[in-house]
Amino acid sequence: MSEGYLIFSIGPVQSFIEKARKAQDLYAGSFLLSYLSSLAWGEIKAHGLAPLYPVRKSRALPNVMLFQGEMGRAEEAARRAEEAVRERWEKLLPRLLPVLTPSSREQTLDFPEVYWVWGKNVGEAQRFLAASKKARPFSQSEEDHRSLKCSICGEREALFYRKDHRGKTPGILQRNPWARIYSYYDRSLPLRDLSPGEALCALCFSKRRLREGGIDGFEGEFPSTARIALMDAEASHREPFREFRKLFKGHFDYHLYYPENLTEEYLKREGILGEAKPHQLIRRHGELFEGVFLPKYYAVFLADGDDMGKRIASLSPQQLPGFSSSLLDFAEKVGEILKEPRGRIIYAGGDDLLAMVNLNGALPLLSRIREAFPSGLTLSASLTVAHYKQPLSQVLAVARGALKNWAKKVKGKNALAIVVIRHSGERTLSLLQWKQLGKAEEILKALLDGEVSTNFIYSLKKIGEQAPLADKPFLDLAKTYIKRSMGEGGDFHKVYSAFEDLFLGMKGLEKRGGPGEIFDKNANFLSLLDNLAFLRRELKEGR
Repeated sequence: MSEGYLIFSIGPVQSFIEKARKAQDLYAGSFLLSYLSSLAWGEIKAHGLAPLYPVRKSRALPNVMLFQGEMGRAEEAARRAEEAVRERWEKLLPRLLPVLTPSSREQTLDFPEVYWVWGKNVGEAQRFLAASKKARPFSQSEEDHRSLKCSICGEREALFYRKDHRGKTPGILQRNPWARIYSYYDRSLPLRDLSPGEALCALCFSKRRLREGGIDGFEGEFPSTARIALMDAEASHREPFREFRKLFKGHFDYHLYYPENLTEEYLKREGILGEAKPHQLIRRHGELFEGVFLPKYYAVFLADGDDMGKRIASLSPQQLPGFSSSLLDFAEKVGEILKEPRGRIIYAGGDDLLAMVNLNGALPLLSRIREAFPSGLTLSASLTVAHYKQPLSQVLAVARGALKNWAKKVKGKNALAIVVIRHSGERTLSLLQWKQLGKAEEILKALLDGEVSTNFIYSLKKIGEQAPLADKPFLDLAKTYIKRSMGEGGDFHKVYSAFEDLFLGMKGLEKRGGPGEIFDKNANFLSLLDNLAFLRRELKEGR
């Protein structure tokens, strides 16, 4: 038998993980795929194939795995691994779903998507895998187009629902008797499984109830976007947070730490029970949180190693284990760096990283993560800042687009896209390379320390909106505006030096795009300053 390479892949990844209404959905989808990948990895290794990528198990495994071995043994190992994955999923389903009907089983038949190919070399196996995914047959859904669609994916029929706070069933279920037959309602389900008025398909509901699967290592409660935004504030003011929470019984929502949510309508809609009435809660909130700033913005951090498929294909079998180990070491280092109250990791598998980050210290945190990435490799990433009430699915789509369409399009890659989504919906995107992030940190620190005000940023922004200027006139104006904006005791030369270095460094940034695509470098720099001014406003109050 000839030696070759087996690639085994479990998905879908992006479409499954990132269809989420809550951070818990996001984490559960990621954990489930990693859990099934770990099961497959163990089966294939047990059949005598040598793991090359990854070389060992970890908290989060990549969904694409590479092994070396004989063709006959590889095929047998892959078949057994696929059977083990599907058997485990079948055993999990009765624990995750309150009832199993023909409809709920049908919705879960296409999950997970399993692909495996064997090639004489890594490049050949990668080509076969890509062709296999393109040729994947899609099952035809028999669902009634009039049925209620899932609140999370919006694709499949909703089979599990909770009545809204007024006790009403979703209207479409009232109008469509057929849909009501196949829909399941149980008031005993906890609110963390189904919010009032929410309706989910079997696959999305299985993610929501993954803690019922009894899987070792799964965290039943993952921080909400509101909790991520409040992490640093809570760590600094534990007593008022603890005391205010005591006013509620049963289900608690971190949204309740914001006074604007302390209304009778919100409490009823979310099924939250309190010991006091809304006006009493607001009064007590004011007493406990007097002088405490409660941030409303958090960030999603998304990172991906550049050209990893090509790099893996270019390495020899002797080089691959060391390469794989370095990526797993990076994932473990990120786990040490990104802990509460800085944020929480959703997924860190080799070169892929998805995390939710508290804004306090976010830029220095990103620098530490980049420094931990294996030397000689490049990493592209996006940091997307959003209001805690912004729909999570929209924030993830923006984060993914910023990474794919901007950071990955920089010449040489190795870039970071920073996006701020204001509560109004307005977005500001800026693009820089990692080596320029340190200068951006210096400017933000000067703003936070009061060495310089944001006035110079707004003055330059007005000039930039009127007409683009050449480098020297722009820098001359910047020098004047920065001098006028300096605070007492501020070091003008230090601030201006960081500004000039950042400006000139970003002027060399080139974006590869399609025909006719324009990359305005001046506008990009001003957008970065605007984003720094926004971060200053959000962080200054907490100081």
